[in-house]
Amino acid sequence: MSKMKDPSIHLKLGHMLNDNPHISVDKIYKITKRERTIRSINTLWHALHYMEKNRIIHNPRCLIKNFKDYTNMHYVLRVKEWKEFIGEFAQKYKDVIDMVHCMDTYSESLIYLKTHCELPIPDDITILERKEWTNFVPVLPHSVSADDLEEALKTEPESKSTLPNFTVDDYLGWSNEIWETYYWICVNYRTNHKELGKLLKKSPQTAYRRRKLIDKSILVHYPLYINNSSSYQCIFYSFKTDYPLFFIDVFSKNTGPSYLIQTKDKWTTCFINTKIPFLVNSAMKGYKETGIIHDLKSIRVSNLWYPILDDYLKGIIPEKYFVMFKSKKRKKEKVD
Repeated sequence: MSKMKDPSIHLKLGHMLNDNPHISVDKIYKITKRERTIRSINTLWHALHYMEKNRIIHNPRCLIKNFKDYTNMHYVLRVKEWKEFIGEFAQKYKDVIDMVHCMDTYSESLIYLKTHCELPIPDDITILERKEWTNFVPVLPHSVSADDLEEALKTEPESKSTLPNFTVDDYLGWSNEIWETYYWICVNYRTNHKELGKLLKKSPQTAYRRRKLIDKSILVHYPLYINNSSSYQCIFYSFKTDYPLFFIDVFSKNTGPSYLIQTKDKWTTCFINTKIPFLVNSAMKGYKETGIIHDLKSIRVSNLWYPILDDYLKGIIPEKYFVMFKSKKRKKEKVD
């Protein structure tokens, strides 16, 4: 197998990018050359292009931490029809909605609504869950085989644990100019300061100063999937547990990204992208039977909607602005 298509190489490159979201391809090359992982710059470019094209790595996701004037929260809602909800309610409150997941059940339409403020939920929509976040942990994959997760799911926690609160004791206080900059950073976090300045109609120096301010307030990660994100099933879990660090450790053995959210009332929410949904569901039910978790709810996630995706589908954002790894012209060189 060529290094361009090697899952272990993809995993290594994905972790380098997550460890330093700003890292340039040239700096990645210096590391891989020194470690003798990839010793050709062309091979590295081909590998990164392959990962991006095949949805092995996705554009970085940004999340603003909690502030005195900014609270991450979510609702789980029962609606009549999810398309109608997105077409009417989500479009109306698009500026304060971060994400909408549509969730499949046999008899009803459920919505996971991520926002950063209270919303006036209409009377004909049932609120099943309303939670304020105190922490958000992206759990990166550390394996190229589903076998590792299967084994990890057989383990049990040794001790109770807690997660730190990611609330900042200050006001966010962003101006409209900073919010505009944040929008384009969310489109493509890897946009350089020159290109970002053009989008903002400002100088690269102004773009740099704004980004530096934004970086202090956000969490950034690159979603990483072994092989291809389309081969995964996303499952939503909601439960109470005294062992959140245990679940972070277990799902780090996954081959796709997982997300663990802790809420103000000590509730835990997880989104697990997996190739072995049956085994994950069975394990979670087992944890409930042994008392490791309580009040378990699980639902398969289907459609995803968020404002930037909506703008792209409407033609507001050209596709070229999403490209993370733009090749430079180089001398011809053999590819590993």
